[in-house]
Formats: sequence, structure tokens, C-alpha cells
Amino acid sequence: RHLQANPHSESQFFFPVAASDWRDPECDEWVAGDAAQIRLRDQQIAIPSAHDLRELGIVLEEPPRLKVFELCRFLAEVERDLVLATEEERRRKVPEDLVEVLILDGWKHPDVLGGELPSSSEAFRQLALVLASGDASAYRPTEAPNTHWRFWPEGGRL
Repeated sequence: RHLQANPHSESQFFFPVAASDWRDPECDEWVAGDAAQIRLRDQQIAIPSAHDLRELGIVLEEPPRLKVFELCRFLAEVERDLVLATEEERRRKVPEDLVEVLILDGWKHPDVLGGELPSSSEAFRQLALVLASGDASAYRPTEAPNTHWRFWPEGGRL
């Protein structure tokens, strides 16, 4: 009954990468050693070579093996639009009468594991103003974004 009364409250997840045999069957943190490609939405993407990864600054933790988070970094670099949620996916659990106010590709995210509080973040305070007012012009960050994976080298290992 709760979900009938609150149809937008249930979490919903999207998986742009198709399930297949690209993951190591013994440990799902690894890409299978014999995997040649991965299906991302309706496109086949070749598993990157060590050279491809180095070109993008992706350093393998345990070469020559490729971890899933390392593959995800590659996909985020070369197929960003296919990795991100589509407009339909973003709107699926949002009431139709809500207007999309702002889409961000990057922001200065607080290091909460390092003790930074979201309330101390300029970006988060400005985003709160945008949400409260509906005025996207309230978001005027002065700090450079840090949401790219290069800023969080431990990401994927936590």
C-alpha cells in the first residue's frame, strides 16, 4: 500500500552494461581474461588494451589483469553518453509535473571520508538554494569540479 500511495519513493536502478560473460566467473571484481567486448546499451565496445588504458591515464592495479572499476573508468572516458542515464531513465521515478531545473556534469564534491561536511561545501549550499527556489542561476560555483575519477584514486577500491 505504501508504494501505491507513494509511487515515486521506490528505488530503481539502471544497468547500461548488459549481463554476459565479460566478468570473471570466479571473482566479479575482475574482467574475464578472455573477454573481447562488452555490450553497452546497444553497442558492442571492445575491451581496452593496456595501451588504450595508459593513454587515458588509467593505471592497472594488478597488470595485466583488468578490474571492473578500471573498465568502468575507461567506459566513462570513451562512451560517457552511453554510461549516463538517459532522460527517460532520469525521469522514470520523478512526478511528471516536476521541472528539470539543472543538470551538472561536475561539481566540487566534499571529501566526506576525509571529514568534510556537505554543509561546508559551496556547491552543495548553492544546490540547496537551486532546489529551494527553482532558480538554476543560484548555482554559481567558484571552486573547480573534482568529480572526475582522477580526483578519487581510491574509487573502486573502497
